[in-house]
Amino acid sequence: MPFKGLKLPEHIIKSHTSHPFAHFWESLNQDIENSKIVGSLQLSELSLRSLNLLNDLELIKNVPNYERIIKDIRNKSKFYSACFEASIVASYCSKGFEVEILEESAKKGIRTCDFIAKNANGKVSVECKSLDDISIEEKVHWDELKYRLAKYLDDNKKSWKIDIIANKPVRGNEKEFLFKEISKDIKNNDLMKKELSDNDFIVEYMKIAKWDQFFPLPLSINKSSENGFIEGEFHNGLNIYKNLRIIEIWPYKEHEISKRLISNFKSAVGQIPKNGPGIVHIGVPYKIGDYLLQIIDNSYDSLFEKLNKDSNRVNAVVISGIILENNINMPLLPQYYIVPNMITQSQFSIVGANNQIHEDNIINNDEGTIEFEFKLSKNLDENAHLLLFDYSTKDGKYQLKIWFTWTNKFRMDIITPSLGRVFIETDEFKPNLNSIYKYAGTWSKKDISIYVNGKRICKKELF
Repeated sequence: MPFKGLKLPEHIIKSHTSHPFAHFWESLNQDIENSKIVGSLQLSELSLRSLNLLNDLELIKNVPNYERIIKDIRNKSKFYSACFEASIVASYCSKGFEVEILEESAKKGIRTCDFIAKNANGKVSVECKSLDDISIEEKVHWDELKYRLAKYLDDNKKSWKIDIIANKPVRGNEKEFLFKEISKDIKNNDLMKKELSDNDFIVEYMKIAKWDQFFPLPLSINKSSENGFIEGEFHNGLNIYKNLRIIEIWPYKEHEISKRLISNFKSAVGQIPKNGPGIVHIGVPYKIGDYLLQIIDNSYDSLFEKLNKDSNRVNAVVISGIILENNINMPLLPQYYIVPNMITQSQFSIVGANNQIHEDNIINNDEGTIEFEFKLSKNLDENAHLLLFDYSTKDGKYQLKIWFTWTNKFRMDIITPSLGRVFIETDEFKPNLNSIYKYAGTWSKKDISIYVNGKRICKKELF
């Protein structure tokens, strides 16, 4: 929502010079008012993140030196990294660790980790790094564009939803080009999908309703963008809107971030004591599950090689992100990808490890098979994933995951000391509701395969 009483240029400046939490707080208060009006809970992404942060801070409020994280949260430039650190501290507290938050060393050349986590097996040093979100740098352009387009829809009496997908970073000249092209489509009532500037930008349109036509909410919209705007007229006492305008933007995503991950890892290593043990958590800012998975697939092997070649003080690197998903119960879902150091020894249960299943005979170094039956009680949702089996040892050296991805691909991921990380996926298997399927997954140093009801549906050669 624009700041009241401000014109568009003033709003853009105010928005981008204010503390990030101001947007969190404004969103939460607006959603509280909207929820009271419609009589049901209406929470946006920022409101959910506000509540997550509040929950994390409540969990860690008795941790020694808790004030250091609060100080960093108040610092505009450290806000996002401090929120990430608070979430990781809270996760270790929830796993039963005794945690102590450390101050940065005042001595020149001496670096300290973020916190120490202790349990009956000893202590581990933990360092948190949060990758810069390049979309924040572009946000001023996207914000100006979406408000201008919303106003243009209003001027032309169009209740539309507009989706803009960027395949390159946006700058001032691209912003003006997009406004010109989209404005032309609005004026001409052209709802055809457009691929602009050699597919650099994709624009999709959807007519929501006739202008001045009343309709009830909630409106069924599956997609959740990185940068969205919604505006309309609400009629008090009724769950009815009219003249709704929605702009959703997917900024350009950098899927190959190996260099940035390794750079953050190398920086973090220097903050772990030489004798270890240590764990490095790296936060990735992307909110769309498929984007995050592409980053992992493109970058995991490089980081795995670097960790296992050059470091004996770090037991594991955990890459994580909080994704938006079509999940009513939990629309913000944490996702963890553990990169284990196969040389080090550890008794610590790493945040992100799912070792609730008994370890024996599930997975070993060279070859193995897993078999089970499953059936789906609901249809696969686009932009939502579904886990069938998820297991890892507490140190992350053995991992096995069978699931449907955010693009509904059927996939098996395996990590072992001898194989490293391997995976296989197919988009040809489309299960029917309430049908029972017999699954079998096999792996060896030669290949990895998936079988359903005794038939091999995909195979991948490894070496």
